Amino acid sequence: MSDNQRDSSFFNPGDLTVPAPAKAVVNITSTEQFDAALKAAKGAVLVDFVAKDCGHCDDAKPHVDKLAQGCDVTVLRVDIDDVEALADKFDVMGTPTTLFAKSGAEMVPGKVEEVDPEDEKLKKRFKCARTPKGGAK
Repeated sequence: MSDNQRDSSFFNPGDLTVPAPAKAVVNITSTEQFDAALKAAKGAVLVDFVAKDCGHCDDAKPHVDKLAQGCDVTVLRVDIDDVEALADKFDVMGTPTTLFAKSGAEMVPGKVEEVDPEDEKLKKRFKCARTPKGGAK
């Protein structure tokens, strides 16, 4: 067996963090799908409101995707052109708008908080996989 084929599953020193399985952003296409996703969410929820042809949305997207993949948070992406009712419900005035709630049940107007997905402090609010020193995930 070569070094590249070596089974290292038996070796897991306690000081290493095993990353959680990758999760994806859920693209919401209806209010019914949104309600079902909130009901199924376990823990914190981010809703990323975007629009077609929005350059700032494109800039923020990798940051939101990274939170979805590496943190214990459910991330829902809503295109306001496709699901206007949700944008109206949450008074979304511009895009991108990212809203945070501690649970799906708290993702209601008046209880949500607008957050900046590029803010490094945001990761501290979720359980996120650690990034190894000297490299990015």
